[in-house]
Amino acid sequence: MIRQIKAALTRSLYRQLVLVTTLLLTLALTLFGWEMLRRQFDLQAKQQQEQLGALASSLATSSATWVSSRDLSGLQEIVAGVGNYPSLRYAMVVEPSGLILAHIDSSRRGQYLTDLPAQPVTRVLLMADNVVDVSQPVTIGQHHIGWVRVGVGNDSFYTEFAKAKRDIVLFTIFSIVLASLIAALAARYQTRRLRRVENVARAVALGQRQLRAEVWGVDEAAQLAQHFNAMLDQLDDRERALQRSQALLEQSQQLGKIGGWEWDVVKSSMYWTTETFHIHDMPVEVLTDKGRAAIDQSAACYPEPDRTRVLQAFWLCVGQGIGYDIECPFVTVKQRYLWIRTQGQAELQDGKVVKVKGYIADITERKRMEMEIRNLAYFDPLTGLPNRRMVSDRMQSAMARAQRNASYGALIYLDLDNFKPLNDAHGHAAGDLLLMEVAKRLKQCVRQVDTVGRTGGDEFVVILNGLSTELDAAIQEGQQIAQKVLLALSMPYVLATAAGQPDAALIEHHCTASLGVALFRGTQVTMADVMEKADAAMYAAKEAGRNCIQFDAV
Repeated sequence: MIRQIKAALTRSLYRQLVLVTTLLLTLALTLFGWEMLRRQFDLQAKQQQEQLGALASSLATSSATWVSSRDLSGLQEIVAGVGNYPSLRYAMVVEPSGLILAHIDSSRRGQYLTDLPAQPVTRVLLMADNVVDVSQPVTIGQHHIGWVRVGVGNDSFYTEFAKAKRDIVLFTIFSIVLASLIAALAARYQTRRLRRVENVARAVALGQRQLRAEVWGVDEAAQLAQHFNAMLDQLDDRERALQRSQALLEQSQQLGKIGGWEWDVVKSSMYWTTETFHIHDMPVEVLTDKGRAAIDQSAACYPEPDRTRVLQAFWLCVGQGIGYDIECPFVTVKQRYLWIRTQGQAELQDGKVVKVKGYIADITERKRMEMEIRNLAYFDPLTGLPNRRMVSDRMQSAMARAQRNASYGALIYLDLDNFKPLNDAHGHAAGDLLLMEVAKRLKQCVRQVDTVGRTGGDEFVVILNGLSTELDAAIQEGQQIAQKVLLALSMPYVLATAAGQPDAALIEHHCTASLGVALFRGTQVTMADVMEKADAAMYAAKEAGRNCIQFDAV
């Protein structure tokens, strides 16, 4: 309750100013009223004591002769003469022994008092029943012959004092209320410009970023408003710059097909950028702060075993801060097949992983270009067969396999016998069609473990793997495959130079081939020796009349 009251009173600068002013005025006026009451009380008490002392002194002077002469009737008349004094409770003349000689109440005469002063000096006492008691010595010359004692009640005094106290309290309350009202008006006036700044700040917080605080002057409030407006201008500039940067970033991510994500370990929440949703072929969500569902949705796009590999790498980064960089196939929710690169890096705080951040990039185009570059580097672009470089690699592998298995392998070099006339008569397009058909027939003649390649022009290569461990049997196997190749290539070729058109002209061409076969086994010879032998055997077949096979067992 106290905290709520305090919060209500100090919620604004205006209320604080009014509260402080009111408290200060209350304290000042209270102290002032208290001091005035104290002074008035002391003054009235002093005046009462002085008046009562004067009464006692006058009575003592006028009764001295009567006491001396023991004229009690005259003494009684003097004492009775002061009976009309306001609030007088008693007045008496007493012998030094305490015998009452005269009293305004004559029935008290002859009684004794026991509380007289020990010395003949004036004494003033405040009795328990609010009576001011004055004892005045009666003297003749230097002789003390008695006492005059008077008592006056303080009821009227306290009544007047209470009235004065009430008046002062009412005046103080009125002054406080009036001063508080004036302070409130003054504080409201002084804080009017601050309220303008506050209203603008509240409106800006609600999204009205174009508003500014219109405050004039040169004092602190005006300077505050100027700085506040300048700050809003700077925030607008930074917001626009941030929006431009965000737009450029999103555009760059879209062009580069790169998405970003952030996993908050403490909150167990995932944030995706717009491009991350695009890569997944998912609609962009307004609220991108997701939990484990985002991880499950993304993981479902990775085919096994890459899914397990990516998840293990991600949770290892979450648990131990070990980053990862993985390239693998990816299938979107719309069944688009991509290649992606996913990375993750841990953000540490006090030695603990608090966040894991990364980007997921669509590298399908890069992979396609890499494949094209690889094909250009290792495959013939016309026939799709391995080129000279790939043939060399496959030949090394074949020789290594022959060494491991102690078996024979064979290298066939072949050259078309009637290829140039086709180019001369019908152009290179027809020649290309012939070469593609030759490649097709060659692949149909060999086994899956064998390799067919094109080394240039109308020259082709066939690598036979896993022939027999016996020379004669290996020669026979190589002879059978070579004869199959020779027969397949000698069949007529029907070529359509304008493929896909109903009136395309058909070209029938007859073409044979000369084959040179070189067997090899283990590391008895080098690859260059085998190639040289096969090439020499091919030229021997051409010299032998073409459309034939020549063997050279290395």
